[in-house]
Amino acid sequence: MVHLFGKIVIPAGLIFLGILLVWFFVKTFQQPAITWGVSFDPYYAIALGLDPQQTYTAMLDDLQVNHLRLTAHWDKIESVRGTYDWSMLDWQMVQAGRRGRKIILTVGQKLPRWPECYRPTWVNGLPAEEQEAVLMAFVKATVERYRDTVAVQWWQVENEPLVNWFGEGCPVPDVKRLEREVTLVRQLDDRPIMITDSGELSLWLTAARQGDIFGTTLYRTVWNKRLGYIKWFLPPSYYWLKTALVKQFTGVEKIIVSELQSEPWSPTGKVIDLSAYERDASMSTEQLQNNLTFAAHAGFDTVYLWGAEWWYWMKTTQHDDRYWEIAKKLWGN
Repeated sequence: MVHLFGKIVIPAGLIFLGILLVWFFVKTFQQPAITWGVSFDPYYAIALGLDPQQTYTAMLDDLQVNHLRLTAHWDKIESVRGTYDWSMLDWQMVQAGRRGRKIILTVGQKLPRWPECYRPTWVNGLPAEEQEAVLMAFVKATVERYRDTVAVQWWQVENEPLVNWFGEGCPVPDVKRLEREVTLVRQLDDRPIMITDSGELSLWLTAARQGDIFGTTLYRTVWNKRLGYIKWFLPPSYYWLKTALVKQFTGVEKIIVSELQSEPWSPTGKVIDLSAYERDASMSTEQLQNNLTFAAHAGFDTVYLWGAEWWYWMKTTQHDDRYWEIAKKLWGN
């Protein structure tokens, strides 16, 4: 038996590994037609000194973006327990709907953009069970408010909910709590549910099993407080292979890029404080073009860009419209 193992099993395993490595590093993939979208956060626009409505309207009418990922900010909508202010999100929904655009609406407590966690301060002093109860009440109120909105294409429940190394003020990741949130949204509406996870630092399997659609981040240059800026060495085939494996083992049929790096990474979190040299360390115009090409080579057919507010800031306050003009071409402008 040992002799047989050495003669057959080990060589066969090595051959398989070799084939896998060749596939991993040099295989070229047929590039599908890509649906491009963007994420938008009005409060990030405000932090950049922009008018959020003007910024959003420019995205809709100048860029002609037709797929948007929007966010229901719990801390802004229910800053006082039981009192809701939907005005900012309502306006975004109406403007997109009038133009026939499609929306992914993110609900929950862990949401896109730093500091990642957007719970109202009044939640923090509640017992754990009550914290979940008020979270579920807010998710329910959000879905019920917008489920009759034709523009809503998918729901996104939480953002990277199983990532425990990034964000401030986040509760400990809990798969069971996530399952209960997903179940609640399913009971309220039959639209597909997207769950997201880290593209580089996760296997995706656990997160992907929770929803109908899986969304990955895709970053090429990141910053670490010990190492500074780091460029990921991963080839496009890394994402293609992970996509194929996750589809095989979870049954999820659609995997998209929910967040493609398209703005600089700031060590302080304040991108407007970066010098031109510091901006270019993680997001030059060349890097943006490379990131768009990389996402296409990885085989994704749907890609949402991250940083449209910053492009508009560059265009209107820094008199540099290069990023904005690169993006316009994605929608045929």
